[in-house]
Amino acid sequence: MKRVEILWTGGFDSTFRISQLSRLDIEIQPFYICNPTRQSKKNELNAIHEMTELFKSMDQTKAKFLPLRIIPMEECHDDESMIQAYRNITKTDFIGNQYIYLCGFSRQHQGIELSVHDNVIDLIQRNGALKRIDDEDIGVYYVVDQSKTHEDLVTIFKDFSFPLVNCTKKDMRAEYKEYGLSEIMHKTWFCHTPIDDKPCGQCNPCKYTIEEGLYKRFDKRALLRYVKRKSRAGLIYRQPRKFGAFVKKECRKYFNSSKKDAKKYKRFIKKDHKKYAKLRKQTSKNFFKFFRQFREDWNDY
Repeated sequence: MKRVEILWTGGFDSTFRISQLSRLDIEIQPFYICNPTRQSKKNELNAIHEMTELFKSMDQTKAKFLPLRIIPMEECHDDESMIQAYRNITKTDFIGNQYIYLCGFSRQHQGIELSVHDNVIDLIQRNGALKRIDDEDIGVYYVVDQSKTHEDLVTIFKDFSFPLVNCTKKDMRAEYKEYGLSEIMHKTWFCHTPIDDKPCGQCNPCKYTIEEGLYKRFDKRALLRYVKRKSRAGLIYRQPRKFGAFVKKECRKYFNSSKKDAKKYKRFIKKDHKKYAKLRKQTSKNFFKFFRQFREDWNDY
């Protein structure tokens, strides 16, 4: 029986890959790299434990789940060449510093699966190429084409395999639902800095998840924190249409929810008419500012 080694964080992407592998007649050996400074460590490990039990209880599961191996970050031995390659890459592009110790770990586990599908894949394809591998046991995956890729990227990523190159989060969500895995999908954990054990809406994984259209994984407070972060950064809002529609719908709930609220709204706006009238007439960027300010003031009114 083929054994597949995979890095599992409990997040949306790596759990999706686990769900694909679980339907195959193989052994799955998951690894979790333990960063002692990571605030979400407890949430991630709890999510992995719960989802493992769910996978094992499902009729469609054919794979054998081996016990999760938790590896302290200190045991992922990096060297100067990896650190220098990372520094060279980050002079022009952004990748997280976790790839230094993940690179060190991959030297000990060559071919381990890394479930990324966006920034890293784009970076490799812009500065090199990926080679397609067709495996009769686990299907298609990709590796770095070392002859065509920049040497710094080869240093960091040469020992990984990439099974999710052509997937988007919406594709994953559709497949989760197709195989009846919605419960597992909602147990995944992606936030690095949780607030009250809920996604914060401010960290980069939350930001990427919202901007890929999965904003329903967040409560309203987290979405407002996301908007606040974007506002502070001075960025133009170019969110998916569905997210814009969601925000407008939330506003309409307060503006038109009932005659009683309509009267309350008139009194509320009259209280500081100029501020809200000005905000409402400004650009879409300030629409979010208006929404946030309105919600905060309305709840305190």
